[in-house]
Amino acid sequence: MPLICHQLTDTLYPEPEPSVDNDHIFTKDDIKVEHHPNSGIKAKVYVFEDFQRNPMAATSGPLPNKKPWLPFKSRLEFEVTQIALEAALNNDQTDWLIKICRQCAIGNNKFTFENHKDIHRKWDAASQRVTGRLSKFDGENFVRFIDEPYTADAFWDLQSQLPEGAKPLTFILYTDKTKLSTPSTAKAYPVVAWSANLPTDICNGEGIGGGYVVKEDKEFAKSQHTDVHRALSYDKLHFRDGGLFDDHLWVEFQKCLNGLGRDIVSHIDKRFKEFPRWRNQKHSNQVMDIAFTDSSIPENISKMILYAAHDVVTEEDCLLGYLLLQCIRLYIEVDMHASLEVHTSDTICEGRNVVQMFSVFLKQYINKTADIEDKGWNFPKLHTDVHSFDDIKAKGATWNYNMKPNEKMHGSSKDSYLLRTNFRNVAEQILHVNHWQLITEDIHRRLLDFDEYLGLQTQDQFDAADDALHATDDAVIPLAVENIYHSDDAFSNLRIRLNDFLNDFLPAINIPLPQGKQICL
Repeated sequence: MPLICHQLTDTLYPEPEPSVDNDHIFTKDDIKVEHHPNSGIKAKVYVFEDFQRNPMAATSGPLPNKKPWLPFKSRLEFEVTQIALEAALNNDQTDWLIKICRQCAIGNNKFTFENHKDIHRKWDAASQRVTGRLSKFDGENFVRFIDEPYTADAFWDLQSQLPEGAKPLTFILYTDKTKLSTPSTAKAYPVVAWSANLPTDICNGEGIGGGYVVKEDKEFAKSQHTDVHRALSYDKLHFRDGGLFDDHLWVEFQKCLNGLGRDIVSHIDKRFKEFPRWRNQKHSNQVMDIAFTDSSIPENISKMILYAAHDVVTEEDCLLGYLLLQCIRLYIEVDMHASLEVHTSDTICEGRNVVQMFSVFLKQYINKTADIEDKGWNFPKLHTDVHSFDDIKAKGATWNYNMKPNEKMHGSSKDSYLLRTNFRNVAEQILHVNHWQLITEDIHRRLLDFDEYLGLQTQDQFDAADDALHATDDAVIPLAVENIYHSDDAFSNLRIRLNDFLNDFLPAINIPLPQGKQICL
C-alpha cells in the first residue's frame, strides 16, 4: 500500500465530544481514542454505546451549488447525456436520441445539442474542473484493536515523520491483467487507485470515494515518502483463493479423488449439487475437473469441500489425501483469521499460530509426495501467509486492501473496449470513457444533493406559508404568499392576476361580484 503524504489541515468528520468526564470510572467495553502526539489532540474515552467511528457531519454545512449540472446548460442535457454514456450508444444512436429529445423537449429546460460531437466537446469542457489508535476496556485494561488503515501502525509511524499538524494522505494502487475480448487477443493491465483515508465501506463501494482506473508510468518513483517493499500488501483474492488453493491445493486434492475412482468423483459432484444455499455463496453443481476463471468460486469450494469429502477421503483409504484434507482445514482456519474485520493483539497472535501449523502440515505433505510426483512447491504465493499478519498490524484488516471489490471494474473496461473503441490504441480511449463516467458520477451526486436541498427548502417554505396564513387575516393572505415565494416567478404579481381571474370568472358562472364592485385584494 503506497503511502503518499501531503499536509492536510482539515478533518473528514467533526470530532465528537467525549461522553465521560474526568471523574469517570472505566467500565467494560469503554472505547479509548489516542491520537498521534503530533496532532496535539488529547486522548478521550467514550462509553461504548455513545462511540461513533464516523460521526455524522453537521446539517448546517455550506449550501450546495444551485446549478450542479454545469457546464451543461440544464439538468435535462446532463441526464440525457448520462443515458447515452451508460447505454454505450454509438454515434448514430446518440444522434437519434438527440433528435427525439429536441422534438419532445418542453418546459424551461433548454436542449441545445446538435450531434454527438457536442456531447464530446461538453465532456471535454467538464473534464477541466473536475489518525488515531483505538482500544476497548475489557474490565481490567484497555486492549487496542485494529480495523481501518488509520488505526494500524503504518499511519502512526508515517505521521511521526511529518511536521507537526500535518496529516498523511494515503493511496492504494492495484493492478491486474484482464482479458478484453474472447478469444484473448486483447488484454489490459488497468491500474486502480483509491484513498485509504476514507472508511473502508466507501473505498470498497461504487461511485464517489471508490476506486478508479488511472494511467501513470513509474508511479512509485514519483511518490514521495513511499517504500515500495513496505507498500506491497497481502492480496487474499489472488494469493490464496485464486493462487495457493485453486492452483495447488485443489489441483492436488482432485488428483487424490480421481485416484479413488469415478464413483467417488461423481459422489463429490453430487454433494456439491445438493449443498444448501446461503447468502453470498456461489453455488457450483459440478466442481471436479473444471477450470474456473472467477477467483471467488475456488474460495467457495474451499469452504465446502471439507463437508463434501470428510467421510470419503479417510486415513485408512487414502493416507495422502487425508493429510491434504488436514492441510485444507488449516488453510480455511488461516483464511478465517485473515478475513476478520477487527483485530486485537490476541487475534493476530492466534492467526500467526495457525499459519505456523498450516506450514508444518503442508511441509509434511510436500515431503511425503516428493518421490511420487514432480510437483514444484517453491512459488511466492506459498510464502505470503507468513507476512499476512504483519500487513494486518501495519495496514489494518485485509478487507481494506482486498482486491475482490475491484474485479467488477474489469467488466466496465471490457464494455468500453467492445462498444467505445476502434480496437487500435485502446488504452487512451478506454481511459477517456472512464473519465467521462467519473464526471457523470460527480455531477449526478451533486444533483442528488441539490434535490435534497430543494426538498428541505420546499418544506421550510410550506411551513412558513402555513404559519403566515394562520397568523394573518384574509385580506393580506395573497400578499403573504407573494412575499414568501418572492423568488418564484409563478407567484409574481399574484394579487393582480388573481383579481383579474376572479373578476372574469365569477360573472361567467353567474355569480355576482361582492356588492357589484370589482374585486381588489
